[in-house]
Amino acid sequence: MELRSGFERLEAMIDVNEVYLRAADAEKESKKRSLFIGAIGREGYRLLKALVAPDLPNSRTYEELKKCITDNLIAKPSAVGESYQLSQLKQEPSESLAFFMSRIKLKATKCDFGTSYYDRMVRDKFIHGMHNEKIRSMLINDASVTTSALALEKAMDRENSDQAAHGMNVHSVRHHGSLNRRS
Repeated sequence: MELRSGFERLEAMIDVNEVYLRAADAEKESKKRSLFIGAIGREGYRLLKALVAPDLPNSRTYEELKKCITDNLIAKPSAVGESYQLSQLKQEPSESLAFFMSRIKLKATKCDFGTSYYDRMVRDKFIHGMHNEKIRSMLINDASVTTSALALEKAMDRENSDQAAHGMNVHSVRHHGSLNRRS
């Protein structure tokens, strides 16, 4: 599991590096390569050096180095495996609805659902995996919940109104309790 998360971080680092290169307006090959090597750190450089041996990383182009990393170190996810992992997601007790939705979306992007099926799967997993049964029941019985965005919006609205009502009940009990003690 730790090795897999290391590969996922490496993949994310490559994506972030692409954005940085565009922002830094790095058009010269040597600058792209230097920024990439600097971004992957010592451990990444050590692995890269082993992958391009007997050459040195500085003798390769940025695109060659990026391809070397992605082809050799970043595991290609199995859509079936990713879909299984998606099916196992459950909201953690202390996890916000928004964060749970983001975890689902992150996992669903690797499941190869296609654009028309993706949002339905995200919506359904969100409803199925949430820990609040009252909100889940409300969403299941609401025919207007047609997208994942609507499911999240309605769930958060309900959660906020439940919390506000709970807050008023606590305040009411405290207020009435203090009046009864004074009598």
